Amino acid sequence: MAHRVWSSVPAFAGLVVFGGVAAGQTVTGDFGNSFAGGAYNAGGNTYNGLILFGLPLGGGGFQGASTAQMVRSPAAGPQFDTFRVNSTLWGGSDPTGVMTSTQYGNFRFTANNSFTTYSITGTTGFQIAGNTFSGVSINVSLVEVVSGNVLAGWSSGGAGFNFSGTLFDTVNPAQIGSWNGLLAAGIQYDFIWSYQINVGADAVNASTVSLTPSPGYTTTWLQIQFAPAPGAAAVLGLGGLLAARRRR
Repeated sequence: MAHRVWSSVPAFAGLVVFGGVAAGQTVTGDFGNSFAGGAYNAGGNTYNGLILFGLPLGGGGFQGASTAQMVRSPAAGPQFDTFRVNSTLWGGSDPTGVMTSTQYGNFRFTANNSFTTYSITGTTGFQIAGNTFSGVSINVSLVEVVSGNVLAGWSSGGAGFNFSGTLFDTVNPAQIGSWNGLLAAGIQYDFIWSYQINVGADAVNASTVSLTPSPGYTTTWLQIQFAPAPGAAAVLGLGGLLAARRRR
């Protein structure tokens, strides 16, 4: 696999302030400690790998499949403002036993200033069809790496016959912490997600479970977005103005 080289750019290099809003990146990604992976049929046909931004990363197994596409904005450089995971996950029944399919990932980053805000959004649903008991679950969290403090955490799931519903969307509040909050400078954070589906023993694909878009959307996704608070941008702009006056 070809390795990408990320240029080193100082935080807020080239920062410009327009109307009290900072035009610049607010966090730096730790790509070496970011990953996505999955497992099928109780661990068979596994795949693991580093995140390739803008490219599909996925794998498949007997009676199960999964894909994930990691998207960042801007598309290059170590600093950015948005990280999104577009995902699919599917599992079909197998007469030899229960089938389990999982997808998981972790994105590590560091805030560049103590005024950086985060916002977690997304939309993921599920469908269960067939004659055997099946289930699906999702877990999402934002955690400080060293202390283990959870800034936001949410989990849900469903089980039954011929059932559909929403697992995660922009209106569901975090069960722990908040989907919108403030980051501290110099602290490493992990944005973590995991999906799991289970399908009972049945004829080949007679019973299925799949992640699907929530109503009103065409794809399943999770996203964490960063932006400096307007007050912080104004302070940064004032600092630049004062520096310019000193130079005069």
